[in-house]
Amino acid sequence: MPTPFLSDPDPSSLLQAAGNNQRVWMARMALAAGGEVRETDAVTWTYSPRPKGYATLAFPHFREDDAGDRVDAFLDFCRAHRPLRSVACWTEISGEPADLGARLVARGFHWGWQAHWMALDMEGKHFPIPDTPDAHIGEAPDGADWTHDAVCEGQAEVSYKRILTRESPRRVWLFTATVGNQVMGHCTLNVTDGPLGVGGIYDLGLARSLQGRKIGLAMMNLASSAARDLGCRFLTLNSINDSFYAHLGYGSLGYGQTWWMGERDGGETLTFPPPSPEAIALVEAVGRGDVAALEALDARPTPEELSAPILGRHMTLRELATEMNQPASIAWLAAQGVLPPKAN
Repeated sequence: MPTPFLSDPDPSSLLQAAGNNQRVWMARMALAAGGEVRETDAVTWTYSPRPKGYATLAFPHFREDDAGDRVDAFLDFCRAHRPLRSVACWTEISGEPADLGARLVARGFHWGWQAHWMALDMEGKHFPIPDTPDAHIGEAPDGADWTHDAVCEGQAEVSYKRILTRESPRRVWLFTATVGNQVMGHCTLNVTDGPLGVGGIYDLGLARSLQGRKIGLAMMNLASSAARDLGCRFLTLNSINDSFYAHLGYGSLGYGQTWWMGERDGGETLTFPPPSPEAIALVEAVGRGDVAALEALDARPTPEELSAPILGRHMTLRELATEMNQPASIAWLAAQGVLPPKAN
């Protein structure tokens, strides 16, 4: 009989398990919200109408010869599901192929934050629940008030998580810290099984007024105990507070990358027309450091055009070349009259 959860992995397998749990979490939330999920062996697409419209290109592993076509197909899917306020791409590491970032930026994405993957081996560990007289720790109570400003979850988001907690077999748990009927903290456990099966921790949040009272620790230990009781050996998460999780015993698995498409005023995205093949070829060549392709351009852009933000949005060609560590592209742009940005 196969092992229901991951055990004795190498670091690469554990990183893959962390990404897989995040991918499954995105898909589960999208479906709970009445959205759509498409999966292949190379990527997962998710679309969620909740409540602002959101789509994700989740953990692509594309070949060099078709990566651009696959990104284009995803964006066609997104345009068919407008209005969208946000479109994202997530990777476990830097992405596949190596020039994925350039392909995304060429089509309207901007560089996002790095996902810090962390994991905890629970074997032999105990998770006592500290006494928390200031708040009740447990599964989310029915009818609780989620409107406190310190809680990141809206009522719609909570309702989708509750849908998942009622599914059978159960794979999602929602834990809270409540004061009276007011939710002041929350933490979600998402369990995957099979060869990459782990428990994933999501959306840990706590009101500032309750911090420093072991309430976050109590929610984490409750989630950890639940995962261990199911048979999970490992917990994974995407950290925004490295020191807190390191104190709990989590170790770093490395950094992934995100890219985003969204208007800075919170409005609808993907309202611009798709870029031309020529515009895409220019950006991708800069991102790859392909000077031969840049020299072979049919129409050489002006210095002003080469200095402008790509698609009029968030990143210039020189910034892309710097981000992707392409000194040959930086030198080529300089030879065309593109000056480095002025120091602040």
